[in-house]
Amino acid sequence: MNAFTQYRRMQGLAATRIRLGLSQELFAMQLGISRSLLSKAENKTRTLPTEALLKFSALEMQLQKQALEKQQQGKHRNAAAHSTAQQPDTAPAFDFKKDYTIEASLKEVELQKMIAVYNNSRLRLAHLEMIISDADASVQFLPAFLEIQRFKLLRKLKTCGPAAQVALRHKITLLQAAAALQVMHPVTPLA
Repeated sequence: MNAFTQYRRMQGLAATRIRLGLSQELFAMQLGISRSLLSKAENKTRTLPTEALLKFSALEMQLQKQALEKQQQGKHRNAAAHSTAQQPDTAPAFDFKKDYTIEASLKEVELQKMIAVYNNSRLRLAHLEMIISDADASVQFLPAFLEIQRFKLLRKLKTCGPAAQVALRHKITLLQAAAALQVMHPVTPLA
């Protein structure tokens, strides 16, 4: 997809729906049309009925109004922050160390899950290969069912294998180092 097509899509119905955070079904209900008609309109194969277009334009105007209000509030906040920035230590400091340690602990949990999945997959693969090698003529399976399962387990082993575990351990180490650096050299908010 070239950049122009992507840009054009970001200005249409789908872009507004995404900005509102609605699914196609909810957005279609809000416009009073079916989901399939909305899908066709987003793909530019059909046009919206007049009533739906009116509701859509009202939604767009409401979005523009909210964006303008947020922009004005941001300007007021910036002006207030600039006036109070001249007073020392009035801005609250953000605790990066806490964020880094929380993220590191979440990654450790993810690593433990990855190790468990890897060990379980190894056992299942060994069992499956034993079944494949002892395949009796009396046992009827779907064609290539066991081979497909073997392929899926091998793929899972690759994504949860030692290389992926080492990469995740490196991420955990980096996060812990970043937290330690925040203790040694805390970041102060810019004025």
